[in-house]
Amino acid sequence: MGEIRLGDTLLVHRYFFHTKCIRYTDIVNAYLMTEVSEGGDFSHEEISLCIGDPSGKVWRLHADYKAYVMETLDWFREHQPHIRIGK
Repeated sequence: MGEIRLGDTLLVHRYFFHTKCIRYTDIVNAYLMTEVSEGGDFSHEEISLCIGDPSGKVWRLHADYKAYVMETLDWFREHQPHIRIGK
């Protein structure tokens, strides 16, 4: 249920009942993070868009699909060149 929306001045992330709004000017870097969690007979891949802010804090925004994060990073490259892609 991780939904990423790109507005004119804000990135909006909705996850269940929580909503975060982050100004592009507050984003220093962004990258994809995947983690595999194993529970019993099943493994699950967690996908996150990680956003670094000027204070050094990293926000992990859950995404349903890796393609959503990749599209967001591509959009950053094209429309927000001040945002560094990678850690």
